[in-house]
Amino acid sequence: MLNTELFKIRSRLLTRKTKKKIKITHHHGRTILVEIPGFDLGRHVVVDIMHLYYNIVKGLMLKFIGRYGHLPKDDREFVAKKLDKLERPEEFARKPRRFFVLSSWKATELRQFLLYTGPVILKGYLPVAEYENFLSLCVAIRLLNDDRFYEDDSELPEFVKKLIRYFLSSSADLYGVEFVTLAVHMILHLPDDCLEFGKPETFSCFPHEDKNYKLGLSVASGKKPWEQVRNRYEEAIFSKIYAEPPHWTKRGSGTVLLRPCKLQKGNLIFSSNKEGDRFCSVKRSSPSRWPIFVQIHSFSQEENDIIITGKKFKFISIYFISPCSSEEVDIYECGTLSSSLISFKAEEIEKKYYAIPLDHEKMVLIGLLHV
Repeated sequence: MLNTELFKIRSRLLTRKTKKKIKITHHHGRTILVEIPGFDLGRHVVVDIMHLYYNIVKGLMLKFIGRYGHLPKDDREFVAKKLDKLERPEEFARKPRRFFVLSSWKATELRQFLLYTGPVILKGYLPVAEYENFLSLCVAIRLLNDDRFYEDDSELPEFVKKLIRYFLSSSADLYGVEFVTLAVHMILHLPDDCLEFGKPETFSCFPHEDKNYKLGLSVASGKKPWEQVRNRYEEAIFSKIYAEPPHWTKRGSGTVLLRPCKLQKGNLIFSSNKEGDRFCSVKRSSPSRWPIFVQIHSFSQEENDIIITGKKFKFISIYFISPCSSEEVDIYECGTLSSSLISFKAEEIEKKYYAIPLDHEKMVLIGLLHV
């Protein structure tokens, strides 16, 4: 259920129409780009989600753990230890790191903290107002990655826009107006960019950043770097170094049992002995409110089918109710595994979940988005 009582802020986006009516002090001249027929600087220059993670999430975390941070000093080390102990799914390239190396965190780590680990490990430690501010951003970005956001007549686009306005307004109240810089304020354009071009990850810089490592290895000195990159690339093509990748690295919808303890289904990896890869949801045989969540215990091959055995969670509930019910963004609190095992085919797996332990044999399961 969407909670619309939070939103009282009103603002308008800068577009081709509104910019003629507003005096903008940070503009220093007129760009020739505005002369391109049909080109709208507001609509056609997209907001990159990767740099929003750098500008916003890192900025928020510095407010939490800085010299005068909003996260109490006594709790910072405890929260950092919880973060350090998490078992990440294989789809995440980087293991969560401690706060004292925050300055070197990459965008993927900031994304992981905002969308998965942060809402859980900060709950109960961060003051309520700051936590609700952080959670509003988490929910907004998760909804932008939801297929329902792009359906005709969906109420989600308007809800997300209001949620982002609330985030900016409450950020100014909590951290000062200087926090809401132009780089932060640009997030207002993200919902419209997504409606125009698709989910945030489809037009982000993440794929290009992934190539930086290979490019760096191609450069041995600062002299003529582009020539070095070109030469190394041609050498690799000539010597067939860029051969076909192994079958388990290819994207697809197939299911492969890679090892007795490891299964690949499409882009997802499941494991029976690695805690971060053991949790999934299974297709329901009859309509019900809650998904069927399973902790995987083993795999077996039976003729043409791969059979999975595991234990089902008995208790499932929502994790938060504001700014919307957590089930709207695929986040659930689960507890108490069944004593008996259930069996199902690999094709019956619906989603993979990031499991974050709580106290008293409970955990939070968060659906993976960016795979």
